[in-house]
Formats: sequence, C-alpha cells, structure tokens
Amino acid sequence: MYKRTILSVICLILGLCCLLLTFNAPNGFTVGMYLVVGVCAIMLGILGLRLNRK
Repeated sequence: MYKRTILSVICLILGLCCLLLTFNAPNGFTVGMYLVVGVCAIMLGILGLRLNRK
C-alpha cells in the first residue's frame, strides 16, 4: 500500500520537474518530449493515488 503511494508521489514530482524543464529546453523536439513525459508521469501519479484510495 505504501509502496504505491510513494511511487505515485515520485511520478508526480518527476512530471512537475519535466514540465519545469520545458522552459529551458533548447529546441522544439526537446520541449515536446518533456511535455509528453511530464504529462504522462503526472497522469500515472494521479491514477496511482486514486487507485490507492479504493
């Protein structure tokens, strides 16, 4: 139970870091990659937290 919560929080933190890195990205491809990875990580974190409550 706690392992899933910790992993979900780590996913949320990684997602936020990726979104913050988009402001310092050198080109458009890197911005796109950071956005995709960041949004996916945030979605996984939120999904994990929701499944953990049930």
